[in-house]
Amino acid sequence: MPAERMYIPCKISLGLFEGERIVQFEVEGTEYSTIVDSEDVHESKMPQQGEWVDGLLQVYAIKKNGETVIVNLPRETASSGRRITVPKQLLQTA
Repeated sequence: MPAERMYIPCKISLGLFEGERIVQFEVEGTEYSTIVDSEDVHESKMPQQGEWVDGLLQVYAIKKNGETVIVNLPRETASSGRRITVPKQLLQTA
């Protein structure tokens, strides 16, 4: 199966450098945090320094297992690697 682009709802804040975003999201009670390029997110509005806005994190579905999907994240999170399992209903299609 070729990787399918999908999106996870998340909170987005500005990173330390231009073009960098801090992303936080939760999957089944586990909180994840990572730093990604601004091209990897869709923001509801441009965040100001210290502000969190709603948005979507671009991921790639690599394997569907019934009601769950294994996805590749743009970067490793602070608590896991680049690959996580997500409930299918949490994901939005491109």
